[in-house]
Amino acid sequence: MKNKITAIIILLLLSILNPAQASDTASQTVSATLSRGGGGGGGGGEVPTLPIVGGGVISGASLLAFSPVLLAGLSPNSIICAAAPIDCVCNQKNYLKIAIILHFCEKNYKEATSKLRCSKKHFFAQNDTTIFNGSFDIQPLTMPKELLNQTTIKFKATIYSDPYKDIKGIPELSFGLYRNISVPNLSRKFETQQFLHHHLMMRYEIPIEITQAEYSNGIQKISGEIKAQKLDMPDLPLMVVVKYTEGGFKKNQKNTNPKVIKYAYLIELEK
Repeated sequence: MKNKITAIIILLLLSILNPAQASDTASQTVSATLSRGGGGGGGGGEVPTLPIVGGGVISGASLLAFSPVLLAGLSPNSIICAAAPIDCVCNQKNYLKIAIILHFCEKNYKEATSKLRCSKKHFFAQNDTTIFNGSFDIQPLTMPKELLNQTTIKFKATIYSDPYKDIKGIPELSFGLYRNISVPNLSRKFETQQFLHHHLMMRYEIPIEITQAEYSNGIQKISGEIKAQKLDMPDLPLMVVVKYTEGGFKKNQKNTNPKVIKYAYLIELEK
């Protein structure tokens, strides 16, 4: 009995030190039963079933790596919506208007929209959106078919929001772009803090560069290139993830520091 208890403790330590990588299959609940053994006079019986949230096959030292307690990450924000073509965004409120002005480096909204209408580029927008501290928004971005035929697609975005800070160079309100992954799978990676591990995310991440960082003014501009040949599943939209972590990533932020900020962004895609 002592040997079995020792073995279980070792498995617990191994699972914490070496968390297993979650598979990309749909999220499911796995019930694991730990047996006390029935031979050698030790007595039969089982420990009650332990529900573990995760995906794929779980066994051995990896078992408790999927425990929600160990893998508590960010919370989904209240609304998951799509980044829409600019022509479809009718209710352009203050934050989006400012994002458009900043994107085109103009002094007023009229001059900025004049440039927008004359451009042959593709523009997508997210209207004024509220996000809780410790949470994330996933916003699908459907690529125009004509761009999927290109080798390289240039990407630019301007985000305007309430002011925030950066933690060791990482903005508290951050913008990420991902490919070849569905909303449920990407959501699980943020809920289980897999997004903190580059080796788990590099196959999905589209590299972006922050070209203007005025976080105290709520301004952030980013750019990058999308390699069309790396879009293994072109029918899937790209995934825009905006996460807000005041003071850096911490568990249970949404409850301990329930701050909210508002943001909007404009995305530009070019051949």
